[in-house]
Amino acid sequence: MTGRQSGPRRPRGMLLTRLRYERQHHKHSQKYLALAAGLNQPDLSMIERGILIPSTQQLERLAAVYDVAPGDLLKEVVIVEQVMPA
Repeated sequence: MTGRQSGPRRPRGMLLTRLRYERQHHKHSQKYLALAAGLNQPDLSMIERGILIPSTQQLERLAAVYDVAPGDLLKEVVIVEQVMPA
């Protein structure tokens, strides 16, 4: 048999920055958050994907929207998807 061997099942999940987590948790669009923080949406998208590192001022404005510490927004969050047995 070819392919991956089966082993213990691990919970499926995704890794994302706390910034994206907070935005999605509050049901905000990137457009909304960008406007609230004085950024443009393409830059916010690149920040969330780790392509662009925000300036200290940008990070402080983003943190102010969600009332969190600026450094916390760049931490990674693991979201575990609950998988029900078939």
